Amino acid sequence: MSESNTLDPFALGGRQEGDAELIRVEREIRRLLDEGRDIEEADAPLALRWKRIGECMEVMNSTKPTTLAGCAAKLRFLTDEEIGMEVGDREDDVPSLRQVLAFLERGSGGMTAPDAFALGGQQEGDEPVLPLFREWIVVCGEVDALSDEEQNDERNPKAMDVFERWNEIEDEIMSSPPGGAVALAIKAFLVIRQSHDGGGWGKQTAMLRLNEDARDNVEYEMSVLRNAATFVPEIAELAAAIIHEDAELIDLDIEVAWAREVLAMGPFLPEKEAKAKLAKALDRIAQAEAKTERGEAIKARHAQP
Repeated sequence: MSESNTLDPFALGGRQEGDAELIRVEREIRRLLDEGRDIEEADAPLALRWKRIGECMEVMNSTKPTTLAGCAAKLRFLTDEEIGMEVGDREDDVPSLRQVLAFLERGSGGMTAPDAFALGGQQEGDEPVLPLFREWIVVCGEVDALSDEEQNDERNPKAMDVFERWNEIEDEIMSSPPGGAVALAIKAFLVIRQSHDGGGWGKQTAMLRLNEDARDNVEYEMSVLRNAATFVPEIAELAAAIIHEDAELIDLDIEVAWAREVLAMGPFLPEKEAKAKLAKALDRIAQAEAKTERGEAIKARHAQP
């Protein structure tokens, strides 16, 4: 780990000297290429520049990665359009790729099963946060099990105990010391969820669903959630209405469930709004193209005669 406790751009598995060198030479290669574009090929400085680029390439291919940041640097170099393998194979390109593969296989148990700590290695601060997050999901299920009357009764001891534990777990997660990729992923999910007030109505309290007026200009949040889900698989399902391949159909499926629940509860609720949303959602489901089996199942379930 680095001497300070500040966030480190190399620290998916802790900052390592090998990866620091990989990042450094990657930046140097890019700088040399960018600065050399205006130099005539016959100029002596160009020859010196390419000599330096070649030296950096040797360092890049000979240095083993120790974290995902190092793997990414090596892969960016090997797939670069100007100097990567597509331009011409070097004898050390394949060994370099094998180094990346060896790192991934070491960390992930041969990539046979998802492991929240696998790719970056388990890091300080991750171990307590993941069980807390899984407990948070369980408590969200307890919230779902409460009746509407129980949820709205501030004197109901059962409901108040559930909500108190729910808030306590969130506070404990968010106040935990800086950790690794897993802790960061979980905190990012909770922050995005809170920034949207928990999102729109969902089948499960733990789910994140955006309100209709908040679905524009969320590309950055979607990107963060997708990255978070690679480290914490539970997030992929909790944010499925936003980041799944069939996110639109999943979200519409939830909208249909909401409308039908409202209509089943009586005329004192927004019946007109529920009917309009139900009709609109069913129409959009019929028109949407399913990209996965899950999407096809949603379309089949709501197919209108």
